[in-house]
Amino acid sequence: MFIKYSIPPETIRGTEDIVKVILSINVVDTDTTYSSIVCLSKSTKPEELASIVIFPPEINLNLGEQHLFTATALTIDEDTLHYFKPAWHVTGGMIDLNGLYHATETGDFFVICSDTASSIKDSAIVHIHSTGVESEKESVQKKFVLQQNYPNPFNATTIVEFSIPSDNNVEIKVFDFLGREITTILNEFKKEGNHKIRFNEGNLTSGVYFYTIKSGMYSEMKKMILVK
Repeated sequence: MFIKYSIPPETIRGTEDIVKVILSINVVDTDTTYSSIVCLSKSTKPEELASIVIFPPEINLNLGEQHLFTATALTIDEDTLHYFKPAWHVTGGMIDLNGLYHATETGDFFVICSDTASSIKDSAIVHIHSTGVESEKESVQKKFVLQQNYPNPFNATTIVEFSIPSDNNVEIKVFDFLGREITTILNEFKKEGNHKIRFNEGNLTSGVYFYTIKSGMYSEMKKMILVK
């Protein structure tokens, strides 16, 4: 005879455990056995949520392609939470409740996942390219380079480096987690070659930010993390 039973995950020590199971019929204990179980987490309480991690954090897609993003909720000790109600917000496309993203525009865009019961969130960057023959814009982009800021994560100040193949005006802006413009850290004419600029965070709060560069037909976006 097979008896199906469930065990509250918060009673399990870690991800694997051996538990004692007492079988009762009409409130009379009839048998005792031991069961080896595996549990994703011992945490189920929403207040234990410490962070959300989206995978992949960055991806390249062609126009019209689809990709499934996943979001994992973690406690402060990086234990996976059972309890998690994600809310998705995207630009450059559409996404369903399961995290399936459909690319509808070309450019650099955001995928953001937040917990409906708190303000905790994470984001990913999506680069969407035109299909078929390489576009003029994509050809130009191969000649430009926007480096990852360093240090990252950073406190107070960080360095952004970039290279341009010809003299041109360069604009670098910073956006918050929801894509709202925070500040312009550079908007001037630059000579061909390598350049670097220092970004001072000012009165910004800790969190994830994005910085974008635009120069002629070239544009690119990267993520940076401020930790105070």
